[in-house]
Amino acid sequence: MSLCPPFAPFFGLAGVASAMVFSTVGAALGTAKAGIGIAGLGTFKPELIMKSLIPVVMSGIIAVYGLVVSVLIAGSLKPHDYPLFSGFIHLGAGLACGFTGMAAGYAIGYVGDSCVRAYVQESKVFVSMVLILIFAEVLGLYGLIVALIMNTKATAIAGDAPENTAYAFRHNQKQAFHYDLIPREASEFERLRRLGTRLLRSRSLDLDVSDSEPEDELELELELLSESDSEPEESEEFESEEPELEVDRDL
Repeated sequence: MSLCPPFAPFFGLAGVASAMVFSTVGAALGTAKAGIGIAGLGTFKPELIMKSLIPVVMSGIIAVYGLVVSVLIAGSLKPHDYPLFSGFIHLGAGLACGFTGMAAGYAIGYVGDSCVRAYVQESKVFVSMVLILIFAEVLGLYGLIVALIMNTKATAIAGDAPENTAYAFRHNQKQAFHYDLIPREASEFERLRRLGTRLLRSRSLDLDVSDSEPEDELELELELLSESDSEPEESEEFESEEPELEVDRDL
């Protein structure tokens, strides 16, 4: 199986969507739930509304976590040379950030609603409410940290992938590589030749495959030229046969 199949970017895009969608769902839930409590508080003590907006602000930060992860993952996506393993890592990073953000938003919303209502009766609840909201917010921060670490790992793996190749394998017996290539122009073949490679087998002879179907991918087997192979082969010297001289026996 190829290391960089055509469907690999799908998992990266799924990670982008997961980080953004789930974190926004959590932020919206927390904002809506806390806003209901703030609306009830405002009818009794309007002067406390500004202090009660803390749960709403902290819920909005959850969406920022998802936005940051989505932008980082989207910046690493490429239509070609995108390893499948990087796609899985980006999907995991998006899910980690999205689900932790949704859990944090859920907690912030319910804590904010209950504590804001209690704040009307007792002002000492405010300090406890802020502490609880901080610990609820940290849940989303944990997911952000894990997602950033995973994205860094995926970026390093994508940088080590062979350029314009989907699969590279080194045989134990000889220095040979097998490449699954989707070349876009003939200059890529020239680049491979400059790297010291020799074409052994090709299933397609058409160099311009920009308009071809997916099944028209080129399967090339390339062998690294050793130092001995790179030197020009000396032509074999054939000894010239001397013509036989006929001797006149009558002499």
